[in-house]
Parts: sequence; C-alpha cells; structure tokens
Amino acid sequence: MLTRIQNIAHTLLEITQKSTAKFDTEPTKWSWAKRIGSYDAVPDPYNSFFKPLIESGKTFPYTVQTPAFDRFMFKSTEKLVCDLDDDIVVLEKHGDTFETQRYPIERISYFEIRTILLDCQIKLYGVNSDGVNISTTLKFNSVTDYLFEPLLQKIRLARTNINIDRDAEVAKFDHLMKTNFKFMNYARRSILAGEKVIHFIFQPEITEKIFTFLGNTYYKTIHPTHMVTLTDHEFIMIHEEKERMGKGNYGGTWTYIQLNRIKKLSISAKNDDLLTLSIQLSEAASLDVPFQVSAKEDINQLLTSFDQLIKK
Repeated sequence: MLTRIQNIAHTLLEITQKSTAKFDTEPTKWSWAKRIGSYDAVPDPYNSFFKPLIESGKTFPYTVQTPAFDRFMFKSTEKLVCDLDDDIVVLEKHGDTFETQRYPIERISYFEIRTILLDCQIKLYGVNSDGVNISTTLKFNSVTDYLFEPLLQKIRLARTNINIDRDAEVAKFDHLMKTNFKFMNYARRSILAGEKVIHFIFQPEITEKIFTFLGNTYYKTIHPTHMVTLTDHEFIMIHEEKERMGKGNYGGTWTYIQLNRIKKLSISAKNDDLLTLSIQLSEAASLDVPFQVSAKEDINQLLTSFDQLIKK
C-alpha cells in the first residue's frame, strides 16, 4: 500500500514539475527582449528606416527588440532600440508603420531601470534635436536585461576617468554592510569603472503612524528605503520596490542623471519631520526625494560637493 502511494505521489510530482516548467518558460518567452543582428533580420515594418543605412554601407547598428504587452494593468507597444553613433533611436510600432524617437546622447536627461522579479522596465527621458521633451518606456522580461547593457553604458560612459580604481570607489559603500546589505550591493553595482564616488546618503524606510489599537501601533510607508549617490559625472538614485499587492520587497529602481542636465540641487522642509531634496533639471522638470530631518547635514554636504563639481 505504501509503495503504491509513493508511486502515485512520484507520478503526480513529475506531472506537476512538467506543468510548472511549461508554465514558467513557454508563456514568458514572448515577453523576452531579443537582439536583432543583421539587416536581413529586421522585421518588415521597420525596413524603411534601415534602408538608407544599407545604401550608405553602414555596418548594422546594435539593435534590441522589445515585445508588445496588452494587459489589464499595463499596455506597451513593440519597439526597436538602436545605437546610431551619437544617438539612441527608438522605433515604436503602430500597426504596419512606426514612429521614430531620436535621443541625442548628450541630451538624455536621465533614465530609470525598474526591476521586480521577472518584470523589468527602462524609461528614457530626454530632449530631441528639435528641443522637444520626449520619453520612452521599454518593458521586457528581466532575464534579457543584459541586452541593454551596451546601450545604457554608452550613455553613462560619456564622462568616466579610466585612471580611477573602481574597487576603491565601491569600497566606500562597505559600511552599509551592517545597516542594509542589500543596498550596499545595489550601490556597488550602480558604479561604473572609471567613476568616482563623491558623496552618498542612505535613507531607511520612512513611515508614518496611523493608529494604535490594543497596544499595537500601525504604520504606513511614506517612502521606501532609498539612497542617492553623487559621482564625478552623474547623480544616482536607488529606491526599493515592493512586489505587487505589497507582499514583499523584491526589487528596485535605479535612476541615472547626467550632471550636465541638472540645473540645481536644493533642500526644503516638507514638515517638522521631513526634508525634500529637489533635483531641478534643465528641462524644467524636477525630481524630489524625501529624507528625515536627521539627514540635513549630509544633504548640505552633498549640495556643497555638487556646487564644487559643476564649477570645475
């Protein structure tokens, strides 16, 4: 009898594993980004864009295709992202045609990388050659995020110094090991070789008391755990992301801003307990980051360091 039960259990386990494997791979492959490696491999709607490049004898540019999403909570069109010399070009599919967004690399204000489990998004913000503010959202399965590294590193490498020791720079985050090991690693991996870390501020999760009931106090999150880092050529912001329905912290968002796109950094009081660090961009947009008042001295030091950098 026991043997029979064991055989049945084993059979059910095999069926479950096969079903799970099929569920995990087949439905998600459509969500993967993929590399387009030649002119011959370009999907039909985009051929007219690449035709002049072929005629000029240009080598096929580094190109990545992202899938279309049509979900209740999120919709996104198929896109091709190309590295064209001094520009990052995004071709967005609309039926049998496409729309072109051209980002001069020197005018990309910032970009965000948001990852939660297998869900990944990259958002580009910049100004096109006509002086118009533009933005693009790329969505794909995070197992293919490596395909975007050459494109994003090209944006970030514009002002790095090859003589700087990266190991020494990332070691500046080591004292976060006891405070928040995860954020220490988040910060370390955000720094490129040749980039100098000037100053950073780590802010634990900011909460607010809601009420107390039967001796238990309940809080709501005002802002998740986050940090900002000033380097010699960019401003990096990292904040924690929660899983859908808020069940746990399984990812983060990395924001990279070129220093030459920042018009001003400033600090203001939000209330008696909170401060706001404002990043004013050249395009009149502003990004705000909350901090507890205990971080005021650190923030003032960051502002001083920023002013010294942009005066060089």
